[in-house]
Amino acid sequence: MRRTLFAGFLWIFLSACVPAEQVRAQCTPTSAILCVSADDSANIWFNGIAVGTANYVDATSGNSPPCFTIPSSSFSLGQSIILAMSVTNTAAPNVSFSYTLDVSCSSGQHSYLSSRAGIPVYWNSTVGGSCAADPSPPSDGTNYWYSPSYTPSTNPFTTSSAAVTGQNWGAVLYYTLTGLPLPPYSFSVNPSVTNCGILYVRDATVLPTPQNTPGPVSMTISKSILGTPSFAANQVSVTYRLDFCNYGKPSTDPVTLTDIRTDNPSFNMQFVYGGQNAPGVGIAETYANTCPWVANTGDPTWTCGSGNPGTSTVVYPRFPGGGNCTSVTMGFLSDWLATGTCVTVTNAGYVYWNGGNSNSTTVSYMSSCVSPTNTITWTLTA
Repeated sequence: MRRTLFAGFLWIFLSACVPAEQVRAQCTPTSAILCVSADDSANIWFNGIAVGTANYVDATSGNSPPCFTIPSSSFSLGQSIILAMSVTNTAAPNVSFSYTLDVSCSSGQHSYLSSRAGIPVYWNSTVGGSCAADPSPPSDGTNYWYSPSYTPSTNPFTTSSAAVTGQNWGAVLYYTLTGLPLPPYSFSVNPSVTNCGILYVRDATVLPTPQNTPGPVSMTISKSILGTPSFAANQVSVTYRLDFCNYGKPSTDPVTLTDIRTDNPSFNMQFVYGGQNAPGVGIAETYANTCPWVANTGDPTWTCGSGNPGTSTVVYPRFPGGGNCTSVTMGFLSDWLATGTCVTVTNAGYVYWNGGNSNSTTVSYMSSCVSPTNTITWTLTA
């Protein structure tokens, strides 16, 4: 009994003394994929080892930012990593970077990491490009700035990275885990620069807790009527909302949202407007009387079918996963209802992806019954 109690106390004591980072599950790396988007060009080091150069890829080129394979031998610091980049600016107006790291673990799980706000950076506007040729921050006398052992007496990395809020001219990089786009990061939210300068990045961090890879794309969709259909004279207007989510891995293939109306042909329903609240698949915006429509590169394409029955579609070039959701609204107006019209209007939504589809329940409403207008007729009698 005493031995059992002693063993229990010893276990509690040792557990309390072990740091949380060691208690949690750890990743034993077997390999990794590092993808980098740079404006304009980034030299990359991983744990002090040169990886390669990521050159600028324009957003309109249709090409993806470059990726690099990191071997297991490069993980020489246990769960710690030092990702360093020197991002050279050669053309105005921005200098920026973003990255995503997918580490394969011996357990079969993955550890995911990406660029974010708060990474130590150092901006030197007087070097690189068309300026002076000396690109490096001061060394500590023994180690270069990208070395894991770098300990300068005066640390130049005193600025924290921030997400750039202006126009992004480079190709978008998507986070491997969720499929959400990563914003570019720089030394400021508005890094207005000229034709030179180097942004030094030194991300010293630890590998996140490994997790299972997401399953296949799995989407759900629901449909509702926003508010109450409006009736006025011989007009009816109605707004539908579709909510759909992806609980599996990100879809890198197109995803198509379809709205099918089975209204009475006499309604002649016309598409009036469409809107979306779509994190990661296009900015929140409203389209009015303009179809087909695509606002920006990477945004969904709208095809707004009028008439009855009618079909409207929204095609997303790709769609995030991991439980990310999007809502879409579509408004329709019929400017003419036949006298005595009184029917049930039905509507359903569908979502299609590579490998599957899902449909919503049908929503309906009773149209207003338009009564004939009374007419006074005069009759002459003898």
